[in-house]
Amino acid sequence: MKDLLAKIVNFVESRINTKESLADKGNFAEINSRISGNKIAFIDGGQAELLKSADFSLQFIRAAAVIYANNKKISSFLNEFFLLVYAEGADKQIYYKTEIFQAKGTAIESFSMHSFDSSIKEGNERAEISKIGSIARRFAELKLAKEVAGKLDKNDVIVLDGSLKCTVKGENERMQEIAESTGKKGIILSSVAKTSRILSETGDCPISQLNLAGEKKEWHYNIGKETNYIIEAVKLNKSSSYVFEFNILNEQKEQMDNVLGILASNSNDAVFPGYPYGLIMADKLARVSNSEKDYLLTLLKAKFGRRWKDVEASLNVMNGHDVLDRIS
Repeated sequence: MKDLLAKIVNFVESRINTKESLADKGNFAEINSRISGNKIAFIDGGQAELLKSADFSLQFIRAAAVIYANNKKISSFLNEFFLLVYAEGADKQIYYKTEIFQAKGTAIESFSMHSFDSSIKEGNERAEISKIGSIARRFAELKLAKEVAGKLDKNDVIVLDGSLKCTVKGENERMQEIAESTGKKGIILSSVAKTSRILSETGDCPISQLNLAGEKKEWHYNIGKETNYIIEAVKLNKSSSYVFEFNILNEQKEQMDNVLGILASNSNDAVFPGYPYGLIMADKLARVSNSEKDYLLTLLKAKFGRRWKDVEASLNVMNGHDVLDRIS
């Protein structure tokens, strides 16, 4: 076993040791931290699946926005709703349809997707019905971003958790609506992703390369450009060991240095240095904890009463792994 582990260590080290030479030192641009009176809105979402069977899924979804100015929180907003996804056949095809039950704030509109839609299917298999919950959460975040834009002014900033990339049916239309509404008011639309799946043409991860090659200061480095937005690797705190993916609309490129400067000044929290504190707070507000999930499930069981046994029988189609996990 020791020899086997030594081979693994050697392989990983060989991959890491070749990365620094792939970064061009001349393309690093320094970020100058600055505190601004312009408002900056951070947006994130959370969800919890309460009931799951092969043909339906009930989820609780929350979208949160936190607005800062001069690095001080000035307001926050929450939208919450229950999402019921169910399978329905039509013309020998299976569609996933949704019912929305608004709980707080505003909810998204109901929508449907083909279970074999190319943007959600898994290989040659239809997408799991639970996957619609993640899509609904993303739609909720974009809807909240559009609502928050109405409370912002010219040169204010929206920062979405994740990226500006649109991957599923209906997402691009929603993103375009936000881009148009923010563009008309001169509001800057951007995003910060905690994780990145971008790979270079050689199969390497450019962000990890840059993390090794970058100097101990705040910097950004262009790693790509899509049709609508720019992709930057950013280090927002010189003491941080993390580098994140940052996106901004192509037409707002000239505002990038200002936005990154504001984000850098907001990324000094000791718990997670280098990550904007506004996004930490948005995550905290949006996150659905296990205890909250258990509470909601308890309320559901009480509401079902004696009929819960019938519901539970339907759920047992999907929860065999959970039983084994509890045994272990």
